[in-house]
Amino acid sequence: MDLSGIETVAIFIALVASLLEMSIFVEVLASWFGNAYQKGRFRLFFEGVNAPYLGIIRRFVPGFGGIDFSPLVGILILEFGTSFLLRLMGVNYAELMSKINL
Repeated sequence: MDLSGIETVAIFIALVASLLEMSIFVEVLASWFGNAYQKGRFRLFFEGVNAPYLGIIRRFVPGFGGIDFSPLVGILILEFGTSFLLRLMGVNYAELMSKINL
């Protein structure tokens, strides 16, 4: 597996974006479980990870009838932003992942 420097940076960017997406997804799923989620370190961990990113989005995306759409918007921004950034770097994500066998 011989990767160039730009490919290594691209993998790092894609990995960080994927981890943040998973973290948002887990927080959304956990929020559906009421009291079990409301009390505990689990909530504090995911809020600490996601709040800085989702807080920016919440300023621009208002809640609608008590439903918070900022996680959905946040995941979409991460997906499109990562794809745009990798294309800007000249990296084909699918080819890159096949190169490292993921």
